[in-house]
Amino acid sequence: KKVGPKTQKEIKPKKHIYQEEALQNTTRTYQRYLKLQGRSTKNFRHAFGYLFRFLGNYSELHYLSYNQAQSFQSYLIEEHRQLSPASVSNIIGVVSGFYDYQKQQGMIANNPFALIDRIKVPQKLPSWIPNEKEMARLLEALGHFANGKNLRAYKRDYKAHILCELLYSTGMRISEAAELRLEDINLEDATLLIHDVKTRSQRTGFLNDYVRRILQIYIQEFRNTTGQIPGACLAAKET
Repeated sequence: KKVGPKTQKEIKPKKHIYQEEALQNTTRTYQRYLKLQGRSTKNFRHAFGYLFRFLGNYSELHYLSYNQAQSFQSYLIEEHRQLSPASVSNIIGVVSGFYDYQKQQGMIANNPFALIDRIKVPQKLPSWIPNEKEMARLLEALGHFANGKNLRAYKRDYKAHILCELLYSTGMRISEAAELRLEDINLEDATLLIHDVKTRSQRTGFLNDYVRRILQIYIQEFRNTTGQIPGACLAAKET
């Protein structure tokens, strides 16, 4: 029996099949590469699952454009609202790593994710840093440094009160407070010069009105005979 010519639907797109097989091999090779680097492949498989659902097939992976890369991020944000900004950013980072690998291997000319406008991830403070309400309660408690205490306890709590207010107002470290000198402080402009002992650089800190007032009192009452504010004394522990 003579068989007629195949219709367009019956003709298998062999080129696409070869491309898909090649890209599947690339993803497997990349996962082996991750394992050799001592890195988990779990995040890659998770992120790649989203990308595959977005594209629909393997053949699109090799020809992903910048616009498609940007649209993929929008797809994650709009169609998968359960994902936090950090999760979206992580998925984009993982997928971008895959395209960096392809570029290094000479498979593609450019990483389409390299220049997209990445989602902004809110920066979270470390868990050990008090939140705003906790910090307010701490500063309020330290503000009662003169209540029913002997002179030694008064001086200790007074310094702790000033130090915490100063650190909170300027963002400086305790080690930087210890390096503070009188010439670094400008009470008129409510600024001070902070010396970063780690990087040996300097930056400007800004004082709120309350910190400026209590710092002025501290300078008047406790500065030593050399005309310097005893920053090391301020940051030191009571013995």
